[in-house]
Amino acid sequence: MRRESTLHQQLKLLYAKSAERREVRVGDYRVDAISRGTLIEIQQSGLSAIRHKIQTLLQDHRVLVVKPIVATRMLRTRQNAQSEYAAPRKSPYRGSWLDAFDELMHLFRVFPHPQLKIELLLVDIEEDRTRKARHRFRRADHVVDDRRLLQIRERCLLRTPADLEQLVPPFPVAPFTTAELALAWNVPRWTAQKIAWCFRTVGAWAPVGFSKRSVLYLPHAA
Repeated sequence: MRRESTLHQQLKLLYAKSAERREVRVGDYRVDAISRGTLIEIQQSGLSAIRHKIQTLLQDHRVLVVKPIVATRMLRTRQNAQSEYAAPRKSPYRGSWLDAFDELMHLFRVFPHPQLKIELLLVDIEEDRTRKARHRFRRADHVVDDRRLLQIRERCLLRTPADLEQLVPPFPVAPFTTAELALAWNVPRWTAQKIAWCFRTVGAWAPVGFSKRSVLYLPHAA
């Protein structure tokens, strides 16, 4: 069984200060914490892995899913398991709220739900890595040994489809296409298409026609 990361432990302590309320068995599942009658599930990895679990728990319980989104990383790397970690260096990676849609799209068959809340945390972390021998078929040249929370920059609580608008920059004048979104937000077209799919799936945006073979979207509040 893989060891729990320090980041996961830190977030459990943050959301359930009483040790008796952490790692609780609920039916066939174990949840990270319970606070004021709400089951808390902290998911550092992909949300797709807990979709069925959340669907089942929502039948009888209020559920809060906590998902950290990495804004910056400080990296400590070592050459092998016997060596020491080098001094931390800042990764060039920069994350944002838009990255949340890569994971949220896996819960949009469950969300929105009257008993479900999703809290996103934009965080800075420190990550320990061990280098691996190079191999032509490997995508990564390292394994992650541990992650630690440095700070929480922002929080975003999602209860309804309209709350998703907190995660994106202002829209172009509606109705708009994903090409116009991509230009306004300075992101690739496929990123704008993915985000538009998410808004459409939860019912926040509606397709209202076409412009040059591209779908026109209209936010319901517009």
